[in-house]
Amino acid sequence: SNVGVGGDFGVLLLGRMATPLFAHTAGFNPLGASFGFSPLIRNTYGAGTRVSGDAAWNNALGYQSPVWQGISVNALYGLKEVGGGRNVSLGVRYVRGSLAVGGVVQAVKSPFAAGEEKTYQLGGSYDLGVVKLFATHGEVRRREMPGLPAGGTDNPISQLGASMPAGGSGTVMASWSRAGDDATAP
Repeated sequence: SNVGVGGDFGVLLLGRMATPLFAHTAGFNPLGASFGFSPLIRNTYGAGTRVSGDAAWNNALGYQSPVWQGISVNALYGLKEVGGGRNVSLGVRYVRGSLAVGGVVQAVKSPFAAGEEKTYQLGGSYDLGVVKLFATHGEVRRREMPGLPAGGTDNPISQLGASMPAGGSGTVMASWSRAGDDATAP
């Protein structure tokens, strides 16, 4: 749960909230936030997870901007009570008509004794009326952590998907996602 205050400046929130990375991953994905069915969510947050920062953070300070010319900003900061703090996630989205594009960056330090994880993701969708197309690409980079190769790891995660109205209130959805584990040179 969280509490907040809002106005013309946007909304400030305090409490447990989904990260901008999670909101971006679910928003540019035909299967949304489904941990059971979405290949992108499973590759990003599932078993053998690539992202260590979790989909939501406790004791976090968040900001959601008003929409201006189709552009909105969503930011989240994990306060020091969350494993030492220093977790930051920032997303930007542009929506105009049938087109939506966005990007998100996230830096997570608190769950690690040493090292850091940085994640970025770009995404887009376009609604053609008969079908809505989705695409995302991102990377999770881990550096200077015990148990990793000397240079760390780069884990690219990509997704292509589509959704199509079927019948009165039904939808046919398809999604393909690929995740890689690549050690980097020291």
